[in-house]
Amino acid sequence: MSTAKEPFQVQWRINKHWRPSQSFRTHAEAVSYAELRKLPPYGEYRIFNWNDSRKLTEPEVRLLLNIALAETCFWRTKITRYLKTGKRKLLDRTDADYAMLDKIGEDCVHTLLGKLQVKDLRALLEEHLQETRNDELRDRAREMYGSDEVEVDGNAIVSSGDGGHFVAAWLWVPES
Repeated sequence: MSTAKEPFQVQWRINKHWRPSQSFRTHAEAVSYAELRKLPPYGEYRIFNWNDSRKLTEPEVRLLLNIALAETCFWRTKITRYLKTGKRKLLDRTDADYAMLDKIGEDCVHTLLGKLQVKDLRALLEEHLQETRNDELRDRAREMYGSDEVEVDGNAIVSSGDGGHFVAAWLWVPES
């Protein structure tokens, strides 16, 4: 994923999924390129900003990791082939799994899937699990200390130590 020189990528909707095309430095250049080429088989396009791309959700990461571990050879290729053709050839997948893959294909591009490694998926899952744990700790801090004078933000910093955790909070200090 690029945060980069050419973050604006033209993507064409083909068979209900978005296919990557040329990348540009500015949104205007990308739109100009797409408008000149929006004839069949392309037609519908969108401009994807790599700098604003959405993160995979925890269930999506779990599904992709599960597929990667079950289909050790060419798992990214198999997912991409499914997204391009709609042919269900992945082992032991439910309709819900395929629906989630469709959602991933709708929002994320094949180049993103092509760059994912098992270690990346494990790191993303660990991030999600840590954020879930931090949310639980923030909730506990609100229950224990929350009042009109102590406020814990939804994204408060959480730092773990031996036998406990520090949760950043706002304290009300009245004028003297």
